[in-house]
Amino acid sequence: IFEESKNVLIVCASHSMESFTSTVDNEFRELLTSKYKDENRFTDVHLNALEKKEIQMMAAKVFTCKPQDVDDEVINDVYNHSRGVPYFASEILNTCCKNKLIEKLVNNKIGWNEDYKKNIDGGQFANLNELMLQRLDNLSELTRKILQLASVLGSTFDFNEILQLSGLILSIPPDEMRQHSIDIQLALESAVEEGILDETLEEKETINEGDVLTSMLVNKQTSQDEMQEKDGYIEDSKYSQYTFHHSTWQRLVLSLLLDSWKCDIHKHAAMAIEAKSPDADSRDYRTKVKLFQHLKESENTLKASDLALDIGHSYKMLGLNQHSISVYGNALEIWKKHKPANGESLLAGFAPHVLDSVDEPNLVLLIKLQTALGQAVGSTLNQDKKESAQAFQDALEILRYAPVSAEIKDRAFVFPIYSGMFFLLKYGVLVEPSETASYELDLVGKFVNETKKHGDPVHYGRALAMQGETYHRQGLFEKAIESHMELKRVYDVKRHHALVVASYASDRVGQNFGCTANCFMRLGEADKAMEMVNHIINFLMPKMDPKNVHNSIVTIYPAIWILKDNGNLEKAREIFSKFALEPFREYFGEDGSTPFLPAFRGLEILLDIASFMDGKINNFDDSYYEWALELSNLEIKKPFDTAIGNFGRNSSSTNAEICLRLCKMTDDVGKKAKLLENGMKIAEQAMSRCDGSDGSSKLLTTYLQIKPVYDELWDLDASHVINESSSDSDLGE
Repeated sequence: IFEESKNVLIVCASHSMESFTSTVDNEFRELLTSKYKDENRFTDVHLNALEKKEIQMMAAKVFTCKPQDVDDEVINDVYNHSRGVPYFASEILNTCCKNKLIEKLVNNKIGWNEDYKKNIDGGQFANLNELMLQRLDNLSELTRKILQLASVLGSTFDFNEILQLSGLILSIPPDEMRQHSIDIQLALESAVEEGILDETLEEKETINEGDVLTSMLVNKQTSQDEMQEKDGYIEDSKYSQYTFHHSTWQRLVLSLLLDSWKCDIHKHAAMAIEAKSPDADSRDYRTKVKLFQHLKESENTLKASDLALDIGHSYKMLGLNQHSISVYGNALEIWKKHKPANGESLLAGFAPHVLDSVDEPNLVLLIKLQTALGQAVGSTLNQDKKESAQAFQDALEILRYAPVSAEIKDRAFVFPIYSGMFFLLKYGVLVEPSETASYELDLVGKFVNETKKHGDPVHYGRALAMQGETYHRQGLFEKAIESHMELKRVYDVKRHHALVVASYASDRVGQNFGCTANCFMRLGEADKAMEMVNHIINFLMPKMDPKNVHNSIVTIYPAIWILKDNGNLEKAREIFSKFALEPFREYFGEDGSTPFLPAFRGLEILLDIASFMDGKINNFDDSYYEWALELSNLEIKKPFDTAIGNFGRNSSSTNAEICLRLCKMTDDVGKKAKLLENGMKIAEQAMSRCDGSDGSSKLLTTYLQIKPVYDELWDLDASHVINESSSDSDLGE
């Protein structure tokens, strides 16, 4: 809303940032307090405790008099008992009015009456909780019960939710539901009148007929007359949404509940949601998240974890990796909340006694959550890859430690851990660079052997793809092709694509076709490489999910460069647009995110420039010069360059070639000089990130893409320097 809307004023309130952990995204908060603050789009105001003069003004508003008409004793008492906290002071003053503790004094000022002076020590205002408890005690038993249920539902809830939940917990018979709904309405109205809740009325047509009363009675037989009675209620009912007037009310009511009672309320709240929306696939995100929270708090670990995996996966498919990370972390708290015994240390973030006692279904889900967390963190552009590595390593440590793991026969859930760790090897966060090659071969060998024994083509195919990628990176191209031939024997894109994505976030098996095409190119067999490229375009991509843009760009990425290098720029531009750019804009929007997004702009520009130079397109966008002249547009972070370089070319080399081609096209001496300067700097970066000179893996395919660009830039740079020297000499003469 902040970044996209116009003519909107957003007012947010929070506790002191020094005292409470903020749930606002750290990156967004930093932008607020720096960039947006400098642009006058964000202003922060720090509210201090009220002073006595401000207490006097507040009292005057409550008592409907002038500030000078408030007696000093009232001001001093309220100030001392509230400690200047605005909400506390307001509650004291309003309660004094309700309880008729004030009167007009002989000095014509508003002050305490005799009833207050009987309790002159101020005991009735000892603290905010006691004051609020007095008000709760004055409510009816049903109202207090409803507030208890509401406090568990959350800060905001609607009439239907509270009606469903109370009907389940209080076991209201169907024939008493009409009267019960009236009682609930009256109870909520009294809470609103007391200032505990705020009510918002919704339009009548937003009511979903049948939701209100029938779903919570899913296990009860309902007669036709009873149904008509309920329908009659729906027809004339109000649809209201309620919010606790202040979070203090919700916290106070919650603090009065036993943990077992809260757990029971959460359990019934989850039952109400499941009854109202029995089809899991039709539930929206808000409903799923609410259901997850209730399942988690009711300690239904199996259902909560399973749902968290579903929600997190859906978020990830939308490019909302931070949301996925939050959901997975929240679910893991089911086990992490238990503290270790005295003298014990945490094991992979968990108390040892938790892992000692966990059963097989819970262990499997626990490890799946750890693995999904590692995948989500690893796929997030701004996240430290070491955190991802730690999540995978913790998953393996849990598996080794938990006694029940020895009894698990189907170990397929472990395989994505190997895949994740293999992915992170490219970033150099698992082992020292000198140990990477041997560690990689060992990891891949174990993975291939384990999956082959298991017999599932999804996991065996992933292991073979991993092996092929390893051989390709290490220059063992024939071995990589052998691995691919075995992979091709077991992999069927139509049957296995979705299953591979479900386990590994993208189709790592299908992506191996591009890797194998690169191997054929290194062996000088361009015709076989083109066969692979055509197979990717015509057979694999039509059967893959277009919404998984990350999978699409990784699958076609090698094909784009092979097509370009073999004189088929038009096809390269076509598949990039068809399988990556257009789906990204359709499913994610211009402001969406996907792991390889930083490569998109440079790739699009280079293909356009190359096509224009080859006469394939007639129009040229002059803004490309401005883009390439700004060095910050060309600079790519090393981890990203290394990751995408494994698929055939790093983004720095793409940007260097943009500078080279633009340099050839312009006659502007100033532009040419700057483009050469930027191009050389970026080309040197690209070289160092694939030739092993900076400690990164040696990437031969990537190196062969940048070396000609680097050499040509070098020659042009040298020529440019010579020409400049000649001009200077001529000028001197």
